[in-house]
Amino acid sequence: MAKLEKLNEFLSTNLSQKQLLYVAKYTEFNEMAGRDSLVGPKTEDNPQYSQEVVRQEGCFFRKGEVGNWKEKLTLDQVHKIDKWKK
Repeated sequence: MAKLEKLNEFLSTNLSQKQLLYVAKYTEFNEMAGRDSLVGPKTEDNPQYSQEVVRQEGCFFRKGEVGNWKEKLTLDQVHKIDKWKK
């Protein structure tokens, strides 16, 4: 909630505590993963989905675990991201 309150202040959205609680609930990993099907069918012609992710993970969202990227990204991908971040 502290991060949402800080973001609320930064964006000057003036959301109430009740609205911030709704945002917190709406953006929980399990909630977002549950809405996966709302994006549309997981077909090749749906640009909303990365077909590679769908093939490997079964859905748009992966596990939602901190650090899981270490199991998925190659060393080359990590270097590209590090370079991009600088």
